[in-house]
This record gives sequence, structure tokens and C-alpha cells, in this order.
Amino acid sequence: MNKKIKIVNKKKFAVACLIFLIMIILLSKLLSLIINSASGHALMDNVALAADKNGSITLEENEFYKKYTIDCKKSIEKLNYDEKNDLIEVSVMKDAIDNVNIKSSSKVQGKDVTYDKNENRIILKFNKQFKENNYIYIDNADKKKIIVLLSKKEKPYNHVAVLDPGHGGVDKGTNLKNIYEKDLTNKIVNYAEKELIFKGCKIIKTRYEDKWVDLKEIGNITNKANAEAFISVHINSNKESKYKGVASYYYFNDKGEQKDERMALAKTMQKEILKSDNWYDRGIIKDRLAVLRYSNVPAVLLECGFLSNEEDRDKLSKEEVLKNFGNNICNGLLNYLNSDKNKGIDYYNKSKTDMSRDKTATADDK
Repeated sequence: MNKKIKIVNKKKFAVACLIFLIMIILLSKLLSLIINSASGHALMDNVALAADKNGSITLEENEFYKKYTIDCKKSIEKLNYDEKNDLIEVSVMKDAIDNVNIKSSSKVQGKDVTYDKNENRIILKFNKQFKENNYIYIDNADKKKIIVLLSKKEKPYNHVAVLDPGHGGVDKGTNLKNIYEKDLTNKIVNYAEKELIFKGCKIIKTRYEDKWVDLKEIGNITNKANAEAFISVHINSNKESKYKGVASYYYFNDKGEQKDERMALAKTMQKEILKSDNWYDRGIIKDRLAVLRYSNVPAVLLECGFLSNEEDRDKLSKEEVLKNFGNNICNGLLNYLNSDKNKGIDYYNKSKTDMSRDKTATADDK
């Protein structure tokens, strides 16, 4: 026989149930906080970064981008970040940064960068001004540095250029002692690309991974890009180890189309790539290289040292030297693009120049 439980005071019972429910909810939240704290996810409220002469984050900006450099105490092997519509969150270990502030003596806008902190990690929050054309990467020349580029314009570009990392995939290019041309050219181009983007030049690369691209396809990529210039980066080699140095190759057809522009680009690039690391100057050289002939815009092929020469090879084994090449290529290209030789030239709305129609020219391996 079932017996009913009789509640003497229903009001007191309801209050007791409510109190019990509240206690369950509070205990649940407390338990969640304890678990999250143990796993390193219990965060403080957003804290704005301040200006501090000893800060571990530097800010450099121009009309196109804000460039934040996070100086860490040890190398960063893998980026831990989350890009959202309105911000980029970068997560680092708490002991990786000495001073979570902007290295500056000037006033910093706190709304630009904030951070959350817990026992294990710091999460830096970089607020975007525009959803697109923002970047984050590790500086390969100094892996203790994380770079964040935030666009200041919806379209932060004044120029467009194509960069070609010579060779790729099954085509290793010249190689010696496990040093491959395709790897060196890719590193140089990546350094140049990042600097050019920061300085307002949109970059199209002929390859974004380790793969071989046909020379005619390289020309097609260039000619479809509405670019103002094309730069192909290579490393030289010779059976005789005495040959060394850097050279800039150019080409114009028998009709002399784009002669002045192409020679100006070669001269400008050669001048700039000589500015670091004491390279021997091999000058500018006219040659019927296919990769130059297939380009309908001013083009140059840079030979950045000889792997077959011990002195050059030693330089090319240093990441800082490759970064210098990238920076100098950036400066040379911008000098050309902003020069009188490039002003007022519309390569795509006037009669097309087809450099490959020179029938006397023969295809080359570059």
C-alpha cells in the first residue's frame, strides 16, 4: 500500500528547495572555475596595454599597416592563435614574455591591444580595423619574434607585383651539401613578400608551396595579375668554384619594347641587393631567359650568389643574409615602382607587349 508524504509547511519547503538549488548552481560554477584554472583557461578581464620603455611589444606603423612585434624569451616553434572577424588572439606561455606592454614612451591607445592572463598563459588580443588583409607570422630570422600586421585601410596597396621563388617540387635547382636552391629562393621571396605587404605592395607569388611550376605558367600568372613588375629569384652555380657574386638579368625583344623600363628595373635591383653582406658585383646582364620573355611587364631575374663558391655558400647558409636579400629586394622594387620609369605606364590598357614573340629567342631553364 502506497503512503503519501505529507508536507506540514509547504512555504518553508519551497524556500528550502530554492536555497538547495542555488547552492547546487554555485557549487557547479565553483567546480567549473577550479577545473578551468587547473587547465589554464580561467582568464582575467581584458587589460589594456600601456606605453612602457621596457615593454616586450613594439609598434611600427605607416599609412598602410600597424606592425606589432612580440619579443619572446625563447623560440616559438608553432603559432598558437585564433583569428576572428574583429580581432586576432595570440596565446603564449606566461613566462615567454617579460613585460606585456608596448615598448614606447608615447601614449598608446588601450583599445588597440588588450590581454587576458591566467596562471599559465597570456592571450594578446589585437583589434582589427578591417576584416581582411591582416597577417600573423613568426620571424624566421629570429624565431623569438611574432609579427602581427593589422591593416589600416580596406585596400592597403599602392602597387601590385609578382614574385617568383625559382624552381620547386621535383625541380630542386642547384644544390650542394643538402642545400637546395628551391628552399633558399622560397625563403628570400617570403622575406621580401612580408616587407612589401607592410609597405603597401600587393604580392602574388608563382608558388605558395613546394611544387614545380612550368615556365609558361609562370608567365600566365604574371600576365593575369595586372602587376607592374615581375621578379624571379634564383641561386647560381658553376663547375668552377672561383665564380661568385650577384647579378640581375633582364631582356627586351628586337623591337626594344619596354627597353628603358626593364633596364631601369635591373639597375635598381642590382644596386639594392649589393647593399648588404659584401657581395661581389657581377652587374646587369641581358639574356634571353624564358621566364623574362614570357612576362608582359618589366621583369628581372636575380642570381643571389653561387652555391658552388665557398664564400657565397657560407653567406647563403645564414638566415639573416636571406632576410637581407628579401629586404633589399623590397626596397629595390619599391624604388622602381615609385620612379619616373614606372609612372604613367599602363601595361594592360594599351597595346599588349608580348616579349615571347621574339622568334630568335630560345627557351631557357629559367
